[in-house]
Amino acid sequence: MKEQLFISKDSLQLIRKEIFRSSRQAFNVEKISHFRHLAKPPLTKHPLAGEGFDYLGFQTEEQVINDMHGDNQLAFDYAGRTVKFGNDIPSWDFEELESIFLEVTGKDLTIAVKEDDFYIQ
Repeated sequence: MKEQLFISKDSLQLIRKEIFRSSRQAFNVEKISHFRHLAKPPLTKHPLAGEGFDYLGFQTEEQVINDMHGDNQLAFDYAGRTVKFGNDIPSWDFEELESIFLEVTGKDLTIAVKEDDFYIQ
């Protein structure tokens, strides 16, 4: 799987390409908020894993699941939902991408929008 991100002043396009299909999503920059890095949670010891050696493979299975489904992704809020993308992205790449967003769009996308902002007063 390959993901590409195209940034313009008004929109952000996320293109996902797989072997047999591809998809393209376009997001209005004005509606994007709370751009953030989702750090991978620390690996906890499986309760059935052995003390010295993992004879039954419980800890190994736990680690594989954490690697496959752990975060270490990027995310932002858009129109009431969270959009996640990327895989195994270190925090320093997030910081670089954050500065590129600010330079291209002129908007700080890391600011979170309160729920009250969605309702008309």
